[in-house]
Amino acid sequence: MLDWHRFSCFVLAVGSIVVSLPTAHSQESPDPAVVLEALAVQEARLPAVRNALEEATAQGLDVAYPLNDLTVAEMFVQFGRDDVANDRVARAAEVADEIAQLLTRAEAEMTSNREVPRLIGAPVRIRDGSFWAEVQTAEGIAHRPVFLTGYGHFQQLIQDIPELAKMGINFIQFELGPAAALTPDLGETGMIEEYVIHALDRAQAHNVRVDLLLSPHMNMPWWHEHFPEIWLDEWPYISHVPFIKWSVDSPKFREVMEHYLRTIIPRIKDHPALNSLCLTNEPDYRLAPQDPWRMPKWTAYLRETHGDIATLNSNYGTEYTDFEAVEHPSFGPAWYKDHPLLVPEVDNLAWLYDGIRFNQREFANWHIWMRDIIHEMAPHLPVHAKVMPVVWGRYTIYWGTDPYEFAQWSQLNGNDSYFEPTPRHEPWKSTWQVQNMYYDLQRAMKSVPVVNTENHIIPDRFQDFVSPDHIYTTIWQGAVHGQGGSATWTWERTYNPESDAEGLIMHRAACTAEMGRVALDLMRLGPEMASIQNIRPQVAILWSNAAQVHDPRFFPKLYRLYEALNFCGVPIGFVTEEQLIAEGMGEYTCLIAAGTRTVHREAVEVIRAFQSKGGRVVGYGDDLFIEDQYAQPTTPVQTDATIESSLSGEELRDHLSHELAWARIAPTVTLLNPDGSTNYGVEWRAAAHEGTTLLNVVNLTWYDADIVLPDGEWHDLIRGVDVESPLSLQPNQPHLLRR
Repeated sequence: MLDWHRFSCFVLAVGSIVVSLPTAHSQESPDPAVVLEALAVQEARLPAVRNALEEATAQGLDVAYPLNDLTVAEMFVQFGRDDVANDRVARAAEVADEIAQLLTRAEAEMTSNREVPRLIGAPVRIRDGSFWAEVQTAEGIAHRPVFLTGYGHFQQLIQDIPELAKMGINFIQFELGPAAALTPDLGETGMIEEYVIHALDRAQAHNVRVDLLLSPHMNMPWWHEHFPEIWLDEWPYISHVPFIKWSVDSPKFREVMEHYLRTIIPRIKDHPALNSLCLTNEPDYRLAPQDPWRMPKWTAYLRETHGDIATLNSNYGTEYTDFEAVEHPSFGPAWYKDHPLLVPEVDNLAWLYDGIRFNQREFANWHIWMRDIIHEMAPHLPVHAKVMPVVWGRYTIYWGTDPYEFAQWSQLNGNDSYFEPTPRHEPWKSTWQVQNMYYDLQRAMKSVPVVNTENHIIPDRFQDFVSPDHIYTTIWQGAVHGQGGSATWTWERTYNPESDAEGLIMHRAACTAEMGRVALDLMRLGPEMASIQNIRPQVAILWSNAAQVHDPRFFPKLYRLYEALNFCGVPIGFVTEEQLIAEGMGEYTCLIAAGTRTVHREAVEVIRAFQSKGGRVVGYGDDLFIEDQYAQPTTPVQTDATIESSLSGEELRDHLSHELAWARIAPTVTLLNPDGSTNYGVEWRAAAHEGTTLLNVVNLTWYDADIVLPDGEWHDLIRGVDVESPLSLQPNQPHLLRR
């Protein structure tokens, strides 16, 4: 990779003239005429680079990398002119600068002949925690791990499939919902053929795989008019609910949704471009208290859970005479975009806990209902949902998207997550914690690929410079933590400053090229990355729904704990209360609990049994395992060790490393600073692969770091060069090393 730097201006040779051209980062306003001249100079270079590429292709060389850079350059020359025409001159200057660097890199790499396997018509399957497929290699057809990298989500994406494929992109997501596909009398609008099948055919022609979002949330005006009985408009906060504003249990809605599924699935299920189906977009259901079709289920849930009303009253501290009298707790205002993050004020947390768990179970059941209809017609088609990161904070418990419940019905770990650049005053160059933690949590629930079909890598309307290294690190490190597919939000350009698409990747030439580069690298190094992402963790963090309801310490402690544990050189697992009750501790040998004063009673007994058989239980802070999900006293598990809750950062990491050693958990490879200390901010994971040792290492800070490699000859597989120790790690530039 080129070492991209941010300049206040760039120097461009135009004949014998040297032009100093301010970019978006400088205070000086660039001259539009000079910017247009700079773009023209780069455009004049295109034919020669294109000719060189054709000559290399004729020689039988693999030109995937220079083709990516050239395709981006050709596309962005016009984008730069459009920027000037729309008074985005500083951005156009940045584009001209980046095009120049891309063409120079393409020229330098034209004959490097780095061979990249290509997807062919064969289906992509799930195997050993990763995607596998038959691919075309220089030696012929091979069956190996593959990684799907691309974009979403609208018309521009489908139009540009041929160009995106030249950039190494092999995965897209777009959507069609019942309100767009059906007429009010449940006839067809023609969109299935004209839009979906057209897009699938276009994708197949260029060996691009598709995840189709079925979008039950997309409602045309007629939807509300013709099906008023499914809407829950009387709820005072309905305008703040982001997507699902109707009863998912309504018989009429289920009739319409089932009709849609039975209309579209037979038409697309065997299409070779179709990789998977996403059932819902950012699923979030907080309408249970207002849903008349839910209330009978709520009463049945209470009876099933408590057995008799006396037990419920004992758990709640109430005096109900029958289950029918127990109302559903309110979930209060929803959160979306600029609305505040409000946690409902419910005094009786035991009652709220039942409401939370009931909503999670029934929301999962609604997805199971859709899945079963689909699998009746297409039993081998993977389905998932685009679940937002439940690791954001305590308020996510109201969404109804419990990670264990969703893992049980999904064939993929679907999500909508983010990994975005941070301001300079932040300790980390990117917001890596949410992606890492959420991916690790989902993978611990089910060992199948993570598919992030709305990957937010640049904030909407972001105007600051974004380093291409950030793009590369987002996708690469996502794969390290289990990502098999990524569709970045979003392949769109706009000059509307209020639009969500303003400032995203399609405005940034170098970032677009880096997306193609990481896509190519993941395909080229697929077997090695699969070995890294499928290392089995031995240490797990306790994920507790009961603690989230009862203990406001849970998320602050979880963040501090995860961050420190991430720099111990070992993969991190999670285990939920439901998972403990259903499956036990599995292969884990160490459990770490933080902010878990309240834990499900049955899960506590599983932890106690795990400890009695030699498993190690470590507490981050005290006051753990004191009460059950209804705040009733329990006999606490006595932890084998307790780390002071005041510790954080490097001190916490050192204590965790000590506790891992007691549990006989150690990194396969130990990385140290030249002075013998361990760097707080360098993440590394090591795995065995075909008789070699693989080491993925990345510096997540703002500052360069030197690390001492263990003895041996190390080769950087990304860059194709041998490396020596100490190795200098620049921020946000991953290395995949082999010894």
